[in-house]
Amino acid sequence: LAYFSPHREKYLKILFYCLPVFLILFIARYSFFLSVFNRFLSIFNLKEGDIVSRLQGYIATFQIFKLHPLIGRGPESFLLLFRRAVPAEFVGKIGPLAHAGYTHSYPLQILVDFGILGFGFYIFLLVAVLKRALISKDGMKIAAAAVIFAHFFTNLFAFPTVAEVFLFWFSAAVIFRKLHSSAHICSNPARKILFFASAVFFVLPAITDFLFVAGMRAHSTKKSYGYLKTAASLIPQDYHLMNIGRKYIEFFRVSDRDLWLKRARTVFERIADRNGANALAFNGLGVVWKEFYELNPAEKSFREAEKNFMRAIELDPFLRAGYLNLALLYEKRGFFENAAEIYKRALKIYPKDATMLFNFGVVSANAGHIRHALNIWKKLKKIKPDYPKLKKYIREAETILKKKNKMVN
Repeated sequence: LAYFSPHREKYLKILFYCLPVFLILFIARYSFFLSVFNRFLSIFNLKEGDIVSRLQGYIATFQIFKLHPLIGRGPESFLLLFRRAVPAEFVGKIGPLAHAGYTHSYPLQILVDFGILGFGFYIFLLVAVLKRALISKDGMKIAAAAVIFAHFFTNLFAFPTVAEVFLFWFSAAVIFRKLHSSAHICSNPARKILFFASAVFFVLPAITDFLFVAGMRAHSTKKSYGYLKTAASLIPQDYHLMNIGRKYIEFFRVSDRDLWLKRARTVFERIADRNGANALAFNGLGVVWKEFYELNPAEKSFREAEKNFMRAIELDPFLRAGYLNLALLYEKRGFFENAAEIYKRALKIYPKDATMLFNFGVVSANAGHIRHALNIWKKLKKIKPDYPKLKKYIREAETILKKKNKMVN
């Protein structure tokens, strides 16, 4: 951008003076820059799980795009559609990395969400903004163009935060402003109010991020709750709210106070109301009601937990946590056959999942199918021979079967 600007020599000179600063930073944070460089090199390792997942994500993106090419499917839909656009074998092989909530490419995300029309408008906007800035003689506009260019380049293989999106539009506003002097910005009282309101609105997402991180890292439950509650009241993303809900459940398990469960339920209900296709929100609600059921085994708590877990795996057929939680709920109630059916369904997607295989054997044994349980555990032994308690359970199952054979004889 400096090279193509009318003030090329001036900006290149400034850039040259900045090089020693970059060199000092590189020396001071050598390990950080080395890790960034290694991360960059990993892009070219096509066998790495993260890269395989992203490539599958790009393929799935174009498959979804072909179904709705003109105007797209709309935002908040990729999470669900992605699971249906990739083969189950891929999900079973990659595991959690296959659960993409977005394409890991902002231009592709716009293409799949808003179709050719939306993508065309996005490209037009970029070209128009950068062109206007580059023919300008205003240094502030050149700087704003650099921000927009960085936003586009860094999100070719990533997804912007809310703060980054606000930064994009703020920079575009700087480029298209018609004021000749910054002294006129606050000359009018109404404009002054609008200016400060815009500034506050612009920084709110960043403040939300800071409060969320502080809340997740705070050692004191009281401080953590204060930060998280404030973050949830500003401009939180679903990601923030999900983690806040999980944190409240952690607080409950440490304190045994059902107040935290009620707060977690409020958070998950808020997410589900915002996006009825969010399987993770329904899974979170299921966990809350499951904890209520374990506190006080009431029929309502069981039915609510069951309903939400079933809704979660209906929305996301590959949601491992949904299957596992529903099976554990059935096991807690003594419905061992129901739990076994859930594990059967889940193991078609995750055939080598050690936890599910072990638990499948447990509920099968509790249901009276000792030989079947033994076969499952022997299968697990080939996959993960050091799984906790596995050898003990195999020995006990073999002993029971030997006794039964003696009785039959």
